[in-house]
Formats: sequence, C-alpha cells, structure tokens
Amino acid sequence: MIRVYRNFYRFELYCNLFRIEYDDMMQKPNQDRIRQQQVWFLTKFPPWEFEQFTCVYHYCYLRLSPAYNEIAFHDVEWYFLAEGMFPDLVRPNGHKEGVLAAGLQHLRDIVTTQTYQNRKCLLAPTFTAHNNRNFFYSTIVHPIFLNNARNDELAQRNSRPEEIGPYSAWQWAKRNGGVNSSSIIYNKADLLNWAYCMWDLSRLRNWGVLRKPRNLWRAHRIYDWLVESEKVVAQKWQESWQERLDIYELGGRGRWDEGDKSGIIWPARV
Repeated sequence: MIRVYRNFYRFELYCNLFRIEYDDMMQKPNQDRIRQQQVWFLTKFPPWEFEQFTCVYHYCYLRLSPAYNEIAFHDVEWYFLAEGMFPDLVRPNGHKEGVLAAGLQHLRDIVTTQTYQNRKCLLAPTFTAHNNRNFFYSTIVHPIFLNNARNDELAQRNSRPEEIGPYSAWQWAKRNGGVNSSSIIYNKADLLNWAYCMWDLSRLRNWGVLRKPRNLWRAHRIYDWLVESEKVVAQKWQESWQERLDIYELGGRGRWDEGDKSGIIWPARV
C-alpha cells in the first residue's frame, strides 16, 4: 500500500505546485513555463514510478467521469460547454482535468455528494478549472517520457531491491508494447486499470503475469471499439446539446433527459 499512498501524495503535490490559481481571464499565465516545470517534476522519477503516477491519474479521472458526465450531458445550463461535452473514450477531456487540478478533496466532494444540485455547484465552471485544462495529459504525453535511452538510464540508476516488482512489471510492459504508448492513454488502459507498476514481485509471480505476453490483440481491439463507440456517443451528445440550447433560449433551466422534460424549470409567466 505504500506505493499507492506515495503516488496519491505525489498527485496532490503535483496539483498544489502547478495549479494555476488566477481568477481573471485577462491575466494570462505563462503556460509554457508551467508545463516545463511539470515535466521537470515528473522526470525526477524512474520510469516505473512515472507509470505509478499515471495509474493514479487514470483512477482519479475514471472516478470523476460519471459525476461529471451526469451534469455535462443533462443540465440545460451546460449546453454552452461544447468542449466540456465531447466524449472522452479515447482521449481525456481537458475540462475534466481542470476539475481534477483542484485536488483530491475536491474530487472526493464531487464523487460523494448525494444530490444533483450539489454536484452541479461543485462542478460549476471556474477560472481555475478553465486555466488548468489539459493539466495532466499535455504533460504525461511529453516526448521525453517516451525516450528509451533516458528511461533505461534512469532504470539502471534507480533500481532498488524493494522496487524489483514495479521494475519487472515496467520491463515486461516495455517488451509488450505498453510503455511507449503514453501518447494514447487508453491504448494502455488494460495496464493502468490494474495499476501494473504498483505490485510486489511475489504477487506478480503468483499471478503468473510476467510469464505470459500482454494480450496486445485484445488491447488494440478494445481501442478500436472505443474509437467506434466514441462516434456514436458524439452524435448523442450533439443531439443533447441542440435540444438543451432550444430549451435554454426559451428560458428553461434544470435537468434535461431524452424524451422527458419533467426536470425542466420554466420561468414564471407574468
């Protein structure tokens, strides 16, 4: 569990160090400089620890998505968030990452709140969320993390007996096409879902993971299925956007459902 705790701590530290807190859209932070600092921070970790960080990011993103999608897909006032509505089956959504940049406590509040209205308030668009779009993705796909020579050098320098399990998992994934696909997170979702770089060697051996190749055919088929599914979802979101726009222009607010307008609140007639 120490690796899990450590990487959630690093996730929170990353958010607190690099989150842009400007509350004025007219003040443009130097995002290129901040991105360089983010990359510098993550390059200090050996490659398997970078993958551990990516696993935690992936987990947090998946925890946020159902709550976020509920509001983004149904709320009338969210019709204007066109970018916030695009499906993210293949590539992470920049607006969601802006929400994640607020840190773990904010994520917990969103996930555990019991009412639609409270969740909507917690997810209300803010300058901070806007300024931190693509807060993680644009950093973790930086070409430096795909540099095999750099990764091998870091691995030799940082290989410790207690990290032989994560190191072995990273080497196994590297041989099986799992490490150098960071540019498409969901092309290695099968690895991130079970936090492949978090486990001790004894556990990996008991599971027999390292004795068999990764099922690349299955991973690629899943990715291809996600690409096709995204087209269908995009069409449904576009239809939802248009219907909610029409309702908004007539003064309606509240929750929209396909074929059900009982959740719409209309302005009082004078």
